[in-house]
Amino acid sequence: MVSRRKTSDVIIEGSIALFNQSGVSEVTTNHIAQHLDISPGNLYYYFANKEAIVRAIFAQIQSQVETLWNEKDKPALFLLADYVNVVFNIIFGYRFFFAELTLILRRDDKLRADYIRLQSRFKVELAELFLQLKTAGILRGLEEPSQRMAMANSVWIVTIYWHSYLESAPDKNQPSRELLNHIIFLLKPYIEALYLDVVQGIFTSFLEARGQ
Repeated sequence: MVSRRKTSDVIIEGSIALFNQSGVSEVTTNHIAQHLDISPGNLYYYFANKEAIVRAIFAQIQSQVETLWNEKDKPALFLLADYVNVVFNIIFGYRFFFAELTLILRRDDKLRADYIRLQSRFKVELAELFLQLKTAGILRGLEEPSQRMAMANSVWIVTIYWHSYLESAPDKNQPSRELLNHIIFLLKPYIEALYLDVVQGIFTSFLEARGQ
């Protein structure tokens, strides 16, 4: 039976677990209700359909991302650590969303519009982070705003489409370390030598926290 926690939260949590395990396309609202040991009618009281559940899950993702923009007065390395922890916890915690991103957005115009808005702002904010890291002497190069935006776009593409890539990779179970290594590979030519170990340590700390 569902615990005494807020029922809508329990439904969202259970849906994430099932979606991550089997994929959105393979999971129905009946599967979710059965998994949570509630009636379909009880589920429909909170969510009219599976798309409504996915929207609620995206709202969680959006809320977590937006926490990054509430404390911009931190030192640049602390901001970088926040980005690594928040973004990659989202990427691995909601992996179904990114593995099936194109299909999910194609089915829901409103969600697609919300996602595009979040994507656009995230890349602007990430480019701003690169400027802060450059100003602090941690990054070199990336002199022009267009260069910082291009780097933000590259990091975004590799990160967001990692799980989609794994769907066609020989080994779908590549560890989180592989994705973070790709991000480090993109950034390494621009990291000042004095800070290279520090930046790599931020990524390593995330992996250690995940037991990898």
